[in-house]
Amino acid sequence: MEITNRYDSAAPTWDQRIHALGYDHAYCEFLRSNVLTSGSVLDVGTGTGSFARAWIKSQGSQDITLLDASPRMLERARSAMMA
Repeated sequence: MEITNRYDSAAPTWDQRIHALGYDHAYCEFLRSNVLTSGSVLDVGTGTGSFARAWIKSQGSQDITLLDASPRMLERARSAMMA
């Protein structure tokens, strides 16, 4: 799948790009009063997990499942969630 390969190759610098564009800050601002503190959460197309990390940082439920078509993106998301 060509799109998966593109995201796989972008994975190593994806978080830097998200940060440079201000997405991580925007996610936290949006979620500040919009999170569920309990229950299951599904993050589809998680990429490197920046939205999921913002969710947790905003006191959202930690019962979160991450899905992505790119194995390299998903691996980076898993690593970041464990840090």
